[in-house]
Amino acid sequence: MKKIIITTLTVLTAWLFLPIYAQQTYYYYSGLKIPLEYSTKRIYIKFKETASIENKKELLSVLPFRKKIDTIAINNGVSYAIVELLETKNKDEIQQILSSINNDANTTIALPYLQSSDGKTLIGITELFFVKLNSPADFSILKRLIEETNTIILRQNEFIPEIYEIIADKNAKGNALEMANYFYEKGNFVFSTPDLIYKLQMNCANDSLFHKQWGLKNNGDNNGIIGVDLNICDAWNITKGCSNIKIAVLDEGVDLNHPDLIENLLEGFDATNQYSNGVCEGDAAHGTCCAGIIAAKSNTKGISGVAPDCKIIPIRIPDYSIFYPQGTSSDIAYGISKAVELGADILSNSWSIDPNYPHDYIDAAIENAITSGRGGLGCIVVCASSNDNTIVQYPACLPKTIAVGAIDRCGIRAGRIDIIPNSCDPWEPGSREGSCYGVNLDIVAPGSSICTTDISGSHGYNSGGDYVCDFGGTSAACPFVAGVAALVLSVNPNLTYNEVYKYIMLGCDKTGGYSYNFRALLIINALIFKNIFLVNTEGV
Repeated sequence: MKKIIITTLTVLTAWLFLPIYAQQTYYYYSGLKIPLEYSTKRIYIKFKETASIENKKELLSVLPFRKKIDTIAINNGVSYAIVELLETKNKDEIQQILSSINNDANTTIALPYLQSSDGKTLIGITELFFVKLNSPADFSILKRLIEETNTIILRQNEFIPEIYEIIADKNAKGNALEMANYFYEKGNFVFSTPDLIYKLQMNCANDSLFHKQWGLKNNGDNNGIIGVDLNICDAWNITKGCSNIKIAVLDEGVDLNHPDLIENLLEGFDATNQYSNGVCEGDAAHGTCCAGIIAAKSNTKGISGVAPDCKIIPIRIPDYSIFYPQGTSSDIAYGISKAVELGADILSNSWSIDPNYPHDYIDAAIENAITSGRGGLGCIVVCASSNDNTIVQYPACLPKTIAVGAIDRCGIRAGRIDIIPNSCDPWEPGSREGSCYGVNLDIVAPGSSICTTDISGSHGYNSGGDYVCDFGGTSAACPFVAGVAALVLSVNPNLTYNEVYKYIMLGCDKTGGYSYNFRALLIINALIFKNIFLVNTEGV
């Protein structure tokens, strides 16, 4: 194998890299070019199903200039690897490495990674791209282009039938990025966009250890301010939720056996096809923490969620197999659409993507959820704004999602002490910077030193128990708002998306020291529950 790799370094496949370094690199989002560059730091390899474990390990073991990699991920029964290069190579060397891998009989395809102009954001591509037709009559145009480019129609999207998933393999006239752009530039389609491998920002910050749920009821402990909370006691005098209301937690899974969650968990879905029912394993505890904030059972042990009588649908979207939480655009979009199909009323998204690299397919799935979910009433899509101390990240920045920022127990925007020096409960040094803010922010909620459920036993954030009290960031704030939306719908499940949004906004208080418009308020008191009675004429 080593001899084959070395002697084929100068052999190029029929298409690979012919156009990519000679022209501007980009993909299209809403008709606009999103600029990118080709990275020299990382490559993507997909293996053939017939390749043995020994074949894969041998190929990886002799790859020049690579970092050690122990895990080959499995997705839909097909294995792939994301390899980080030991040192930055020039473009010609990357070209040769990828060409040699593509000539190996055990690989389906090897592809480069993309990056932002400053090199800080890395985005991968797969062999897939997605085309949305203007009308069914345009299928003939699509079919003609498929034949012209040697690409292959994989399937018609089951949720949005105008979208087709297309493969650009080693026999195609370009990789998926190039082919997506080529199809779009023909001017015949709503969008044509590549399947991107995102690094998901899970928005989690470790904070000081507390043993009380100040986000539900703030007694002023630990320098907090009484009343900076959800005023949950008054809310629960009206409702603790309803078992018919379902909240999808789109994350890296939920501990299906946690004693404080198990009664409220419904059958989930794994959009990455690694595990069944959205289960998470090992140290991937993020989704379990978010689920607990929403709907941990109100009982004599542990903690209580905001809506303890509502149900959780766990949806796995990122993959922890290699390096860090990451997910493809297709995993994310499919997970969103699957949540709608499973009957979710609310979608809680404690993750984000660099807003410079949005995605039409993800947009389409969110738009479908908001317009067609709940029998046309519209699903409530709640998103974390992220913790980068800058503008609201994607997809929270989309107009119809509810973008959630984080505050501390004093009602101050949450963040590190060097970023927000007047915080009374700052995030730990070395953690993320500060809750994202700006004109796209809708609401803020508790996001510092939050007590919630952890993976049972020793595999979560807290190796010594089933709970953690230093969960934080906008990852924590987002499920608080999702839980409030669940309480609103528990009182009146016939509210539309716009009505739920309105009543949440009407129920907020402003926290001091900030400039406000209608889309930047604080979820803090029981006015939201008083306003429920404006639509709850039967006193349910």
